[in-house]
Amino acid sequence: MGLQTWADLVILDMTDFDIVLGMTWLSPYYVVLNCNTKFVTLEIPRSEKLELESVYKPKQAKIISSIRARKLVGQGCLAYLDHIRDVEVESPSIESIPMVSEFREMFPMDFPDMPPERHIDICIDSELGTHPISVPPYRIAPAELSELKAQIQELLDK
Repeated sequence: MGLQTWADLVILDMTDFDIVLGMTWLSPYYVVLNCNTKFVTLEIPRSEKLELESVYKPKQAKIISSIRARKLVGQGCLAYLDHIRDVEVESPSIESIPMVSEFREMFPMDFPDMPPERHIDICIDSELGTHPISVPPYRIAPAELSELKAQIQELLDK
């Protein structure tokens, strides 16, 4: 069956596709897309059903560096960040690390709860007459401070 049809196309610089047909072209032919079996069925009125099988072979995923990805996102490109982890693979044991095996006495299997008690008291002596520096943790305007004090006092009075 030789199907002749027309399509109003816009030329785009694409490397992965030959043509993109939109809903305006697909609707009159009652197109059914089966993504699982890779079949496209055209149920053309007053004609027999036409089935097309995809011959598209997906290319390898394009991998870009994080620097390039950051630059593209900065230019306004949409991005989707994902982290994939294989839950079936067990994490490596500590014995499989060569450095740990070589210095086994440095890596005990169980650690005590608290560090050992030290016999030296550490003291930092300051000069006579010096006082700790007093800096308020939060700066607040005097008007806000008086309002805050009033609110706290009101809550305490309840």
